[in-house]
Amino acid sequence: MSERLPSLRMLLTTTAALLGLVSQGCATVPVTSFERARSLQQGHVEGGLALSAGRLPADGVVVTERDEESDGEPGIGPPTPSFHFRAGVTSRLDAGVQTWPGGFALQGRYGVLDDDQLMMAVIGTVRWWKSGNEGAQEDRFEVTAPVQLGFLLPLATRPLPWLELNVAPQIEFAQLLAQREEYHELQERSYTTLHAGFTFGANFAVWRVRINPAVAVLGVWRSDRDEGTWGIYPGLGAFVVY
Repeated sequence: MSERLPSLRMLLTTTAALLGLVSQGCATVPVTSFERARSLQQGHVEGGLALSAGRLPADGVVVTERDEESDGEPGIGPPTPSFHFRAGVTSRLDAGVQTWPGGFALQGRYGVLDDDQLMMAVIGTVRWWKSGNEGAQEDRFEVTAPVQLGFLLPLATRPLPWLELNVAPQIEFAQLLAQREEYHELQERSYTTLHAGFTFGANFAVWRVRINPAVAVLGVWRSDRDEGTWGIYPGLGAFVVY
């Protein structure tokens, strides 16, 4: 138990610091998974940065009648940077945090299979984010995701000592609250959004660094527009394990 305490303290300290850095000015939510199918061993930690395209789940929200002609969610958003940190808790379980401008996510990963021929893990994710769009003082608009739950099942194989190939089926559900303040009148709309699909990627190991290109192919449904779309979200991450 004492061996796990430094890693757990580091995870909690990092999480607290990242929560203080969250801002509300970004509408892009990253969806590409950079997770391995193998959990971190107890006493090890991993940190890294990623840049990936993301969804715009707050785009085209119908809040007032004059918004009815607005477009729905586009298939892809601008590239979004994100920071990742993870610590091993037991031989099969690790925990991590991800943050990006406007939001953060907490993750738990359990390793099911750990063999070079086939690796598999189960990952649960809880997210929170806020999209702010401060216009004139009499016209303020923002969307918050107080509840966003995700599930991933990464699978991987290692054809070479320095190369892993992986695929991660994923599904994520979010409850969102949109608010617009117009001339001191507050208008609200609550809606849900669901996306599901696959992330395809590779891990290239160079000493303690892994380079992780990935691309997610996702179908999206939004209740506020009662419509579905799909998108392709590429990304690239670099992570250090120690």
